[in-house]
Amino acid sequence: MARRIVTLLLLGLLRFLPALSYQGPMRFAHFEDPDPEGLGYIFEGKVHGPMRLHVSDTALYLLARYRHRLYIFDLSGNVLDSVLFGFCPRDLTYDSQGKFHILQTRLRPPQYVAAYLGAEQVEKTYFDVPSDELMTGITVSPEGEIRVLTRGYAYELTPRKKERPIAEIAGERPGRFHLIDTHISAGEDSTGAARFTGKTASGAVTSFTPSPLEKEVFQFLTDDRAGRIYIVGTYIDYDEEDKAYLARRLLVVKNGVLLAEIKDMDAGHSSYDYANHDIAVAPNGDVYLWRTNYWEEHSDILLWRAVP
Repeated sequence: MARRIVTLLLLGLLRFLPALSYQGPMRFAHFEDPDPEGLGYIFEGKVHGPMRLHVSDTALYLLARYRHRLYIFDLSGNVLDSVLFGFCPRDLTYDSQGKFHILQTRLRPPQYVAAYLGAEQVEKTYFDVPSDELMTGITVSPEGEIRVLTRGYAYELTPRKKERPIAEIAGERPGRFHLIDTHISAGEDSTGAARFTGKTASGAVTSFTPSPLEKEVFQFLTDDRAGRIYIVGTYIDYDEEDKAYLARRLLVVKNGVLLAEIKDMDAGHSSYDYANHDIAVAPNGDVYLWRTNYWEEHSDILLWRAVP
């Protein structure tokens, strides 16, 4: 009886979670060839893509891998600056001190992380990996640690005497603000349903079981300052020629409850370069999407603004 009362109380409290909706999509930035900003049409390809998109409280960052360049925008969509790298970057993140951390694993060995303050490289850390793992991502944990990623797992760079640091596994992908470890099971129980679990420094968060569309796979993306969790669902859809393509939607969750869902991330075409690619979430919950349209020779950053 006591357990049932506690459960009912929790369910009652969850009903009073703040409502969340999104306005959009609206065009944040647009690129054509020629482009008045001088950027030209920023495209991707299977060899170089996808792009990496990040957003902070004050700026948006677009990593154009093909051009080896980072573009910095203000939150009105104006280009403030750009940084040219002397190598082909694999991925990018930023920390609370305003430094950019660039992962280079295109030419290996060795793999390394280069830290930039503005356009100046201030540090370069070469590291070894276990079992010849290829790191494909980089992130900053809630504790401010730089971690490299591969196959959904996070690795910390552990110092060693007279040797390069080694990447040692530190759990699964962390969030940026609260979540230090996350996991999405895929059909591990009798129902075959996916289940998100995660933990913060103070303990586990309420789990969440999303309702999948046909052949949908879920991945944890990030969290925000308000403790909301963002999960990307990738599923198969079909264009007007009945060709299959990968479509996406974004689920916003808090305390085990689905607060919002962004469904209109569907590019509607089977071509790789006519598609939705990277998704970035701002600390306040605003959502940005990088989208390319190869055939019409333009690309966009779209914005969905969070309305609490």
